[in-house]
Amino acid sequence: MSVLQVLPSVDVLAPFIAAPGPIVAFQIDDGAYWHQELHLLFAVDYVVKIMAEDRGPVPNCPYLECFTLVVEQGRNPVRALRAIEPPFRITELSLLRREEWVEPALEFEGKTVGNNPHALMSGLPGSPHPDALAAAVVTAGVLFTSDDGRKLAVITSEQEPLNVDLVRVPGFISEVLRRHSVERVWGAA
Repeated sequence: MSVLQVLPSVDVLAPFIAAPGPIVAFQIDDGAYWHQELHLLFAVDYVVKIMAEDRGPVPNCPYLECFTLVVEQGRNPVRALRAIEPPFRITELSLLRREEWVEPALEFEGKTVGNNPHALMSGLPGSPHPDALAAAVVTAGVLFTSDDGRKLAVITSEQEPLNVDLVRVPGFISEVLRRHSVERVWGAA
């Protein structure tokens, strides 16, 4: 079985590279079940809006839907912003990729109405998946590194379709990096 590449439909890096100054605040409705938009406020009222985009179903497998980021310059969000202290000056950008595949859920076969159920799985690109019906390597996020070594990750959710997650806590960043490959595409070496 060949593994497809699922890429964003837009240039996800350009809005960040063009941003003036550091990230000073963000807005995401993380208290709600669906958090489909993230706004990052840079100095000088420059806002980047980030959403997830459905890039599926994958050809020849209607059960595998993949989600990538859509990044664009936006307007100040109407909800309250939360400060990022100290401000986060991006010195390096990396793309985050994960492999996603779908396997039959044999324990439920014949016990559901409609199509037989399938389980969506994910892991590092190159993960073994001998029972997969289809697989794709998805550009699922962006990792930012600051001048003081801090990291932020913006990823599409592996669990909830169309959700976007902002990961700031070092322990959670480690978990993101465990499940995604990292390709530095801009900034310091």
